[in-house]
Parts: sequence; C-alpha cells; structure tokens
Amino acid sequence: MESFSKGKFSGKKVVITGGSSGIGLATAKLLVDEGAHVLITGRTQATLDAAREQLGSHAIAVLSDAASLKDIAALADRVEAEFGTVDALFVNAGVTGFVPFEAMTEEKYDEILTINAKGPYFTVQKLAPLLGSGSGVVLTTSIVNVVGLPMLSAYAS
Repeated sequence: MESFSKGKFSGKKVVITGGSSGIGLATAKLLVDEGAHVLITGRTQATLDAAREQLGSHAIAVLSDAASLKDIAALADRVEAEFGTVDALFVNAGVTGFVPFEAMTEEKYDEILTINAKGPYFTVQKLAPLLGSGSGVVLTTSIVNVVGLPMLSAYAS
C-alpha cells in the first residue's frame, strides 16, 4: 500500500471499530491527516458513507456490528485482505444505553454488555493474529464505573 503523506503515521495501517462517529472518527481523521491508511467500522451504512467521504481515499469503511461474532470474523478477513498486517487496533465501538436502574430489561442489559464487553474481547481475539511486530491495541474505556452516574448502571458494569 503506497503512502500519500510524509506525516508521522505515514504508511501505518490502523483499524478503528466504531470509527464512523465521535472519538473513533476524530481519531481516524487525525491518523489519515498524518499519513495512515485507516479501516473504520460502524453499524449504520449512511454514517459510514459520510465518514468515508470526510476521511478521503486512504480510508476504508466497513459495515460491521461489534455485537455479532459473524461480523467480527468477517471483519478480520476483510482487514487481512486489505492490509495483511496491522500496526494499530483501536477497539472503540460501544454504546451507553441510558436506562434507569429500576427499568433495565434483560434484553437491553445483554445488548450493552455484548457490544461493550463481548465485542471488544472477540475483536481483539480475531485481529490479534494480524498485528505486526511493534503494533499496539487501544481499548476505549470509561470513568462511569467509578463515578456512578444515573441512567448508566448497565454501562458501568
């Protein structure tokens, strides 16, 4: 893969789950601006398309749900096909789920924990074989588990 810039991340290959908005998109923009080739994921095609347009030709946008082990396995195959090896993996996909403690349902709880705990675990498992020498993994976390915010009890767990 040819590098288009002489930035400090020139030629680096980075995967960012949850890269179509928020922290993930801002990180992707920074990396692309500094010369990296970035593959981002998201669950909504329209949001992915907008992010891809914003990031330019050195970004790949892949529809992938962090709650789906099938999607995670397909993502690993796509990353290998696009990049071979990866210099960095930013596991950033996540949801908060604003629900009062007393109204939390099992279904909502399972959704939050599947995306925020199970998804990252298996994403790293499936992509670890693609990490090149000297590469790194970054996992987005939160302070919510120590500050006890209302409406975020399942997210905090």
